[in-house]
Amino acid sequence: MANVAKTYTLREESTESGTKYFISFKDGQGEHHKPEVSEQLFFEFRQMERRNREQKRTVWIELSAKKDRLSQKKTVVTRPSSHFL
Repeated sequence: MANVAKTYTLREESTESGTKYFISFKDGQGEHHKPEVSEQLFFEFRQMERRNREQKRTVWIELSAKKDRLSQKKTVVTRPSSHFL
């Protein structure tokens, strides 16, 4: 499975006045940005990351199971029948 790199980084920063949330990224011109975002937006990104990881995990499990089934079919097809021995 291809491992696609994230195009952004999430960061929390604790200060005396509370927690600040940032999403840093590089724009199409190659410039880095790290705007402060709301707590709600920050946690929406976190939830999106979790959903994406779970989806990738599910697809990987499904593909592995399919590969195993195909491998078992090949084994059955290529194994000589005992009544021919």
